[in-house]
Amino acid sequence: MSYKYYFALIFLIPVFTFILILSLPIKVNPIEDIEMQGDLSIGVNRSGVKKKIKIKLDLNPYLVNGAIIKEIKQRGVLRVGVKSDYKPWGWINEKGEHVGMEIDMARNIANILGVTIKFVSVSTVFRLQKLDMKEIDLVIATMSGTPERARLAHLIEPPYYLSGVTVLLKKNSSVKNWGSLKDCEICLLRGAYYNRDIIEKYSISKQIYNSTRDVAKALKDGQCIGWAYDDTVLKNLLVKSKWSDYNLPLPLKYPKPWTMAINKDYAGTNFARFLRDIVILWHQSGFLLEREKYHGLPQSQFLVAQNRLFNVKTPGNKYLCSIENNGDLPDECLKYKIIPEEDNNDIPEFMKFLKKAGIDLGFMLEPYNRNLLMEGLTYTISLSVISIFLAMVTGVIFAIIRCGKRGLLRNIVTGCGEFFRLTPPILHLYMIFFGICGYLSLHFNINIDPKIVAILSFSNYAGSAIGGIIEAAMMEYRKKHPDKNLFNQVLKAIDASYENIRSNLINLVKLAGVASVISIPEIISSSNMIVAENGNQIIMMNFLLVFYFLFTGIFIMLLKHGKKAVELWSRKI
Repeated sequence: MSYKYYFALIFLIPVFTFILILSLPIKVNPIEDIEMQGDLSIGVNRSGVKKKIKIKLDLNPYLVNGAIIKEIKQRGVLRVGVKSDYKPWGWINEKGEHVGMEIDMARNIANILGVTIKFVSVSTVFRLQKLDMKEIDLVIATMSGTPERARLAHLIEPPYYLSGVTVLLKKNSSVKNWGSLKDCEICLLRGAYYNRDIIEKYSISKQIYNSTRDVAKALKDGQCIGWAYDDTVLKNLLVKSKWSDYNLPLPLKYPKPWTMAINKDYAGTNFARFLRDIVILWHQSGFLLEREKYHGLPQSQFLVAQNRLFNVKTPGNKYLCSIENNGDLPDECLKYKIIPEEDNNDIPEFMKFLKKAGIDLGFMLEPYNRNLLMEGLTYTISLSVISIFLAMVTGVIFAIIRCGKRGLLRNIVTGCGEFFRLTPPILHLYMIFFGICGYLSLHFNINIDPKIVAILSFSNYAGSAIGGIIEAAMMEYRKKHPDKNLFNQVLKAIDASYENIRSNLINLVKLAGVASVISIPEIISSSNMIVAENGNQIIMMNFLLVFYFLFTGIFIMLLKHGKKAVELWSRKI
């Protein structure tokens, strides 16, 4: 068979694969949106009845020495970091508009300032980093106020909401209390503040996903037996008929206040005081209770209590929760006061030296963070080692078959080898992971480990190239030594072409980083989880850079020693 047939096979195989997938009946994903739908204009409830809850605040006192507010007004735009995948708090509707309860809150602030608003979609992991870089003025993104986050940004108190964590389980689940979650597969949302506590305290087997939609699908697909998440969202989810066989049997854990956040440099400014006073007005007026009802959320006892508290008056007809002479609210009005985490001074001397130089490695002192990183490092290293081994095995098999007699098997192997060699591995990952694996999961509930997908993609890609190299060397060796056995031919061919083989294996090691981004983000995930709580984005990115540099360098050194072993073995035979 001439090479034109091989090239025909190369292009026809993927074409027919995609045609086959597209021709099969596509089912609509049964998972409904978690969020509520509807018109979200402030002051209108679901029945269309006008509400008279209007938030008015005289801006003039805040303009005195109010450089930040003046800058926003001169710019004419308030930049707010919000969620775009978290119904009913913040999401993008079918018209491409940002909508949700927190969106309403942000619009109210912009209206009082007399400026337009620019919504910036933020993730749980990087919302505070955008504040730190001053890409946005304010974050209103379902953020729980924690001591760690209070160290990274200025959190606006009082909080505007409060929620806790529970677990969504099937009604027939054997899990009846938090203690029985040990070793159970539980789905989590990446970057959530409670992940660490749940993992450490209840020894769960975690499955971490990037978005609520991914978590919901994983739970439906049986990737985990439960979803540990914010109780307000899970309660809202249970009103959907598709979730009628699930419930929330476990008591609430880790209640945390939700706060707005601004850059830590803005603490004590009129901008911070302005936002604080707006939250007070929201509680006093019942604005938050009305918005909560409008968006279909179950009534929050926290909001009810805050509404009552901020409307209590003293005998002098003054609000109990008024700003005192020290510029703060009375302690009884800040039940959930957030105290910033203090820096840990009990660290080794070399870490203190690095910290003064701007490199804070204090997160490595915590066992949880160390375990996260070690888990990610181990996963990435094992991926490379297994892929290298299988690439060599695949290459040898390809070479032996292609050096054999002409026939159907040889033609198939040659065509497949050329397909894998001439197409980028990132395409293999996307085609297999999101295409074939996604289809099997959706239609047949068959879930394939992403690590297996990455290993097969990389080993076939590198193996096909290595097979071609070994084949050429074997054919050359056969001309000179036709009487040598197959094992001798293969070993001599590897020895003669080792440098070319080594180059392909080095590229294979580099591809482990590609897998970390697409299908098995273990090391990236571990780093992002640490960034979400500790805020050291630049340090973690540099850590990854150094890791991959050393990782690749060590493999290059090992492959050099491998050549000596091959040469020694080759001489013996």
